[in-house]
Amino acid sequence: MLRFSSRCYNHLKPVRTLPQVVNPSITTTISRNQTSATNPDNLPHFPVPKLNDTLQKFLRSVQPLLSTQSYKTTENLIREFVKSNGLGEKLQQLLQKRADTHENWLSDWWLIAAYLTWRSPVVVYSNPGLYLSAQQFRGTDDWLKYSAKVTSAALKYKQMIDFDQIPKDKMGKALLDMGQYKKIFGTCRIPGHNMDQVEFNPGSRHIVVAYRNGFYKVPVYGNNSNDILSESELVEQFQLIVANKSNQNVPIGMLSSQQRDDLAKAYEELIKNPQNAKSMDSITKALFIVCLDEAVPLNKSELLNIASHQLIHGGGSKQNSGNRWFNKTIQFIINENGLNGLNYEHSPAEGQPIAVLADYINTQVLKPSDTKPRVSKQTIQPQKLEFNVSQQTEKDILAASAHIDELAGNLQMTVLDYKGYGKNFIKSQKMSPDSFIQMAMQYAFYKYHGVAGAHYETGQQRIFIHGRTETIRSCSVESLAFAKAMCDNTVSDADKLKALKAAVTGHKNYTTMAMKGEGIDRHLLGLKMIAKENGLPIPELYADDGFVKSTHYRISTSQVASVNRIFMCYGPAVDDGYGLCYNPRDDDMLFAISAFNSCPDTCSKVMAHQMTEALEAMYSLLLRVGERPISKM
Repeated sequence: MLRFSSRCYNHLKPVRTLPQVVNPSITTTISRNQTSATNPDNLPHFPVPKLNDTLQKFLRSVQPLLSTQSYKTTENLIREFVKSNGLGEKLQQLLQKRADTHENWLSDWWLIAAYLTWRSPVVVYSNPGLYLSAQQFRGTDDWLKYSAKVTSAALKYKQMIDFDQIPKDKMGKALLDMGQYKKIFGTCRIPGHNMDQVEFNPGSRHIVVAYRNGFYKVPVYGNNSNDILSESELVEQFQLIVANKSNQNVPIGMLSSQQRDDLAKAYEELIKNPQNAKSMDSITKALFIVCLDEAVPLNKSELLNIASHQLIHGGGSKQNSGNRWFNKTIQFIINENGLNGLNYEHSPAEGQPIAVLADYINTQVLKPSDTKPRVSKQTIQPQKLEFNVSQQTEKDILAASAHIDELAGNLQMTVLDYKGYGKNFIKSQKMSPDSFIQMAMQYAFYKYHGVAGAHYETGQQRIFIHGRTETIRSCSVESLAFAKAMCDNTVSDADKLKALKAAVTGHKNYTTMAMKGEGIDRHLLGLKMIAKENGLPIPELYADDGFVKSTHYRISTSQVASVNRIFMCYGPAVDDGYGLCYNPRDDDMLFAISAFNSCPDTCSKVMAHQMTEALEAMYSLLLRVGERPISKM
């Protein structure tokens, strides 16, 4: 994770900008010869890979997942698809034309296909949680002071973004696109029928606090100044909000956990009332939400698992799920009994900007409390956001409550706090830590399920302007050969080591290609989208076993690295799969593993056990025959 230098930014004034609603069906074009205000670092445009190169990589990637006959069928389909003057060539030419007039031919389509037209709930299926650390509060005052420190740190970070004061991310010597950082504050996803929209309000001057299912608008800048309210003033606001313990609220926030079309209908009904529309506008325009959560039962041995549930979905209708608005890009979650983290809506940004923010907050909250004098000239009062609830909205909330209870009850979470070794040992073996860990996942899955698992790893493409992600297909011919070798007692250590090195090298090479714009999945998405846009038939390839099985990601993974003991967590991508997010540190690793109770074939606890055994077996192998055996210590 990229690090910050610590500076003082109290003199900065936030940039004021008007709200912007993004309709992703309207794209912006720009000639490659034009200078773009959105590309000040002159980052390269996103390329279109060669069609035959992509399809040959695709064919090799599906081999571990298919029978011999199915593989031959896929091979024949590809041969037909790339025939001269055929459909594949025509789509490739159309895609290249689009690339010639766009800074990034994919970015608008990706927002649509990956997020805004996806109709599953954002809860569990999209929004990740990020665990910061558990706190020990001595009482309400401690709780609110800590909440104020988190809020103050986030606002300082926002000012750093506004004035380009954060260091620019790099991959080697190459600069990366920083646009996602400017989209995480003041942003909200707006539910719609068939497709959502995104609204940006980076010039907002308030946050929203959620407490006991109610929402409160809190100005965070002085009345006659652009200075951030002091921590003591923020504490005052929070104290006013929690003062009335008997205050009960209709859990409007529960609606945001619903399936997207159901939410769009419920949201439309809700904002028919002018008061409700005004209150929702305040939530939409808030820089972020601070969720002051009520205490939940804690078990020390299950603390990280309980925290994961709270951060992902809030624990259901009887706990804190109503104390959220899941469409908001950032929600800081601070539980009265010390659980602490955030939930973020994924459409505007990947995990890295969020994790960098989390690292910054972790650093700031350890500093002495801000004792600067009051910045406002008069007392600022939090404003309760009122809602008039119709009979239909009451029914919608009841339906949403039942739905979130079902979602929460179906999700398994097991956090593996692996202390055996970390990146330092893997590097000592002259291997890529990420590739090594990915192969451990392939090995663990194969050992548990007896088959190779289609495997998604998030690879960033921010080397390109407006770059988002590419799929790193971690399941490969080499990964399957390695897993089989490790499970076969007749294979020698030397051959196991050879298989491990081949698998790690294969993954590392694919990762490099993916980050350079030479992956498989985004190109295939582009060909499908350009066919739809031009009224052309969708190629048979997309209904073939090879494509279907290789995109049914039973292992959905992402590395979110930090020197701090934080981790990101999310639900599985498919019903019979696992979500597996990890933070590999120098001498230990954190894995947040999810599965669904509804699937009898998967179990997050068993997968955590298999991961432990895989990591230990690989370590033991390297101690015996590795190039540079060293002790764990």
